[in-house]
Amino acid sequence: MEVLYNGEKPEAIIEYFLYETQSVELGVELRRFLVLGLVLFTLLIQPLASADESTNSVVYRIQKTYLVSNDGSVAATNVVVAPLFIFDNRSGWASQQVLSEDIWLSDPLGSYEIIPTGDNRIVRASLGTITAGASKTIVITQVVKVDYVDLGITPDMVQGSIPADELQYTQPVAHLWESDDSEIYGKAHELIDNYSNYYHKSRQIFDFVKDYLTYVLCDEEHSALWAYTNRTGDCSEYTHLFIALARAAGIPAKYVSGYGYQPQLGTDFEHMGHAWAFAYLPGVEWVPIDTRWGTPEWNFCKLSPDHLILTTSDGTDLVEEGQIKISGDCSRPSYSYSEPNPNLTVDRTVSTITREVAVEVTLDAVSQIENGSWSWYATVKNMGTRTIENIQVRLQADQTYFEVPAAQTIDSLLHNHNQIVGFDISVEDIGLEQGVENSTITALVTYDTPYGSFMAEGKSLANITPRVIPPMTIDPMLIFLIVVIAVSAIAISAALRR
Repeated sequence: MEVLYNGEKPEAIIEYFLYETQSVELGVELRRFLVLGLVLFTLLIQPLASADESTNSVVYRIQKTYLVSNDGSVAATNVVVAPLFIFDNRSGWASQQVLSEDIWLSDPLGSYEIIPTGDNRIVRASLGTITAGASKTIVITQVVKVDYVDLGITPDMVQGSIPADELQYTQPVAHLWESDDSEIYGKAHELIDNYSNYYHKSRQIFDFVKDYLTYVLCDEEHSALWAYTNRTGDCSEYTHLFIALARAAGIPAKYVSGYGYQPQLGTDFEHMGHAWAFAYLPGVEWVPIDTRWGTPEWNFCKLSPDHLILTTSDGTDLVEEGQIKISGDCSRPSYSYSEPNPNLTVDRTVSTITREVAVEVTLDAVSQIENGSWSWYATVKNMGTRTIENIQVRLQADQTYFEVPAAQTIDSLLHNHNQIVGFDISVEDIGLEQGVENSTITALVTYDTPYGSFMAEGKSLANITPRVIPPMTIDPMLIFLIVVIAVSAIAISAALRR
């Protein structure tokens, strides 16, 4: 693993140090001593640098294949396919990085360009001529790293008012986010009128939406007002209703179109489409809001690494001629032709996703504590296709009640392999006597991959019933024997006195 120190390689530090000391009258031995000391210092900081650089991430490989077909009787010339949306780097309210990307055209004479469009990126592919009955292929492959985001937002961090340049994102969008509708506006203010802090306002709307709607998979997109009236919808309707209520409450909000990775669906990327929102809170700026994913702890101001962002929108490009049209890939390319029209089509024939880097950690314990020792077991499973190495497993626990042992290491784990690591935690007397209730034990795992150093964690709640000291009981036979002995002793004593 390569270690950086203030952005430079350790070797570069040493070279720089030597260069600087050449002009100083130092003895050879002193110079050697200083260089050796710096090398030792570099080695000492290596574990710290490694730990600091580790991120709780998943690395995905996504591949999309497009088939551009001419089913007509004449050739199509100057064929251009656009837009084809691709993943982009994201930071702040999300953390997503494109590690590599490759765009392949079956026509060696074809060309493409990647074009930024506001917050998003598209591919524009030029395919030249497609003759009658022929087709051409476009394959886009990207490797994307997605980090777990926990902004640690608390109400006291959200202060002030909405900046003027963000107020544009509180406006209604007809046929989509009807925040000016009397029902939606009234409900929004019913939810927030008792709160002045924007954190509490947005949380009230978040809690309302996730409890108010019933999840039903929809074949078409519906607006926020439709969702509010019908009380059903999928992730899109949940998101539209949240955004409309937020905007009605004066909270800027935008739309995210992307994917929610679900391992039970295998590699079929098409069925993993997902939508969520992000909202502006003064003092902390934009935060993610997902009313339909996981448990509430993962949804509000947090984002799990199974969220892949494809596009974001302020809503102005999501409605066309009164119909909701979520940004999507090109379905009909532009081209030139001589009559009759060949009617070229674009079909996404294959869409696959695999996790190249992903680690799952589970934590379990035996039910009995023996002599103050409690056995715990961390199971580390490599869910990615890449081998992981230099795996370190350590426990974290409340030191008031527990003393955890030293970290343990695993050399490597192949794809779909797991290893169980055992730990004997010492339970302090206070924990045994007073008991422990829902104290979090965390298994923290760091590991190396071809893409860098990552981390994963598993959590479990520890509960200990207070030790009960049984009341002292006296055996009746023992009492009888004591009485007999006492009477005998008295009798003997009296006899001796005579």
